[in-house]
Amino acid sequence: MSKSNRIYLFCFLTVILLIGAWIAYFIISFDLNDYRRHAEQRLASILSLPVAIGEMEYKFHGSRLALEITGIQIGDKNTPAEINAPKLLVDLQWSGLLQRDFRFGTISLLRPYI
Repeated sequence: MSKSNRIYLFCFLTVILLIGAWIAYFIISFDLNDYRRHAEQRLASILSLPVAIGEMEYKFHGSRLALEITGIQIGDKNTPAEINAPKLLVDLQWSGLLQRDFRFGTISLLRPYI
């Protein structure tokens, strides 16, 4: 292997290592709960009902990345309907994530009560 090829290989591996470190830092420091209030306001405006969301985190559900919300309440005592669920699971479509757009595959309310 010539000296110039070794330099190119070293530069390429360094770039890959830096990208990997940046992705690891992003994953470690990213907290979905920082966006909880925004999500509550957005859902409330779409549904025209008050919404309260518990803890949010990403998980893998089968082969899909899923948004898991622990505790969700839609509506309250002053609205015609009130729905509570201990868990909401939203499967995200990979194609939407690659385009920086959230697209949902399935939305599952686990053990809802009305």
